[in-house]
Amino acid sequence: MSISRRRLENMFKKESILTLKEICEKFKITIASAKYHVKKIGGITSLNKNNQYYSLPHIIAHSPDGFWEYNGIKFSSSGNLNKTLISKIEESPEGITAKSLEELLQTKLSSILSNLTSKGMVLREKIDSVFVYFSINEERFEIQKTKRFSSALTENNILNLGYIYALIERMKNPNLGVKEFAKTITSQGFTIASSEIECFFNYHNITKGEIVYSEIILLRELWDKVKDKMNLDIKLDYEPVVLFDANTEKSECCGAPINPYKTNFKSVSIY
Repeated sequence: MSISRRRLENMFKKESILTLKEICEKFKITIASAKYHVKKIGGITSLNKNNQYYSLPHIIAHSPDGFWEYNGIKFSSSGNLNKTLISKIEESPEGITAKSLEELLQTKLSSILSNLTSKGMVLREKIDSVFVYFSINEERFEIQKTKRFSSALTENNILNLGYIYALIERMKNPNLGVKEFAKTITSQGFTIASSEIECFFNYHNITKGEIVYSEIILLRELWDKVKDKMNLDIKLDYEPVVLFDANTEKSECCGAPINPYKTNFKSVSIY
């Protein structure tokens, strides 16, 4: 059975979306022939549902973000899945992760993104243990990457600053619980959850009670990172000091070895 452009377009106008199987049954043609004719009239595939649905660009009423959804089936003004991925990666201000793309397009993308990367259609770099995808345009890539590092740096340092104040609150009040620390820090303007502080304390084996030498070392390391990278020129309103047994402790602080002393105790602060 012959198939005309007009008849196929009218079928799309009536149904909005179609599968190749539906086109084959309607016009009594093969899958290969159906695919050829759909491509000829500019048909695009769905982004999800295994790309098995087709529609026409002029039928789709795109939302401002360039997407159109019909009964859970998603289409893009950029075209098929590959073209949409490349477009979204190009448009992203600071590159974009696979997770963000999957949430946006509502489909798994790991193999497709790997394929695009291997073909040199997008760039991929690992930042903070996560793959981030960037434009292959050199100038655009540099802009995206710079902004990505800047954002990551700011977020990490704000979090570290929260940890610093959590440690200081603990040193002021060694017997307070994590929730009390979080409440105090929140009142100082830090949006850090008690669960984050708890994870941080657990990771560094910090518990209620006596302040130990390793906590001062941790505080000093965090303080050095934050004040240098955030260009902070401030003094904390509390100078944490801890006493440790100088006859038994042997460690390293601020790049210099600390050896046992003849006196029993020595105080250490972050300044």
